[in-house]
Amino acid sequence: MGFGTLFIGYFFLINISYFSYTDIISGMVMLLALYKLSGINKSFAHGMTCAAVFSCFALFEIILAAVDMFSPITWLTSITSYISAVRYIFIFILTFFILHGINEVSREVEADALAKGAKASLPLSLVFLVAALFEMPFISGIFGVAVTYVYFAVLLAVVMFIISNLMTIYKAYMQICMPEELNRAPKKSKFEFMNRFYDSIEKKSREYAEYKLSKNNSGGKEKNKNGKRK
Repeated sequence: MGFGTLFIGYFFLINISYFSYTDIISGMVMLLALYKLSGINKSFAHGMTCAAVFSCFALFEIILAAVDMFSPITWLTSITSYISAVRYIFIFILTFFILHGINEVSREVEADALAKGAKASLPLSLVFLVAALFEMPFISGIFGVAVTYVYFAVLLAVVMFIISNLMTIYKAYMQICMPEELNRAPKKSKFEFMNRFYDSIEKKSREYAEYKLSKNNSGGKEKNKNGKRK
């Protein structure tokens, strides 16, 4: 399922200290997840494109980190802040498309609470742009000594927002099932609670498929009526 894979990829973004080593994993996993989800709506498709560019950027990050580890690069220190700022901009764009995509598909399957939660989180994505701004060297000249405390508060807000988004993605994983899930053979486990879990997944998948089928059929009937009128 795309949302489960997306949860794993987005989870790696919580690393705000040594992200040069984990961003490549995060980018590639989210790229795979958004590729699976890209057929649902344009937001996920745009997110897939952004994840692909972010993965290339993450590859550049890890190459610089590896080279610097064995042969320190003197000029790397001066551009580290700019690299971090660009990273936060990518995360902002990715998060925006992910939340917007979840909001759209939640409204389609009438998961109203999830749709409202995703929509309410969209403006909060600006925290990544604030973090990008505070990565700029000139900010220390504006805030002086206080920049350390303000920056710490911003990073704390970033971590809390990422955790909040992880909860949203997890809810999407639990409440929204993709049509392709119907083609999978039911799994049987030695544990009864696992079998009940798989049964609930199968039930949600069937309900979603029936909803999409009825929606397509109603759309087709409407077109036929319009054609007769003409």
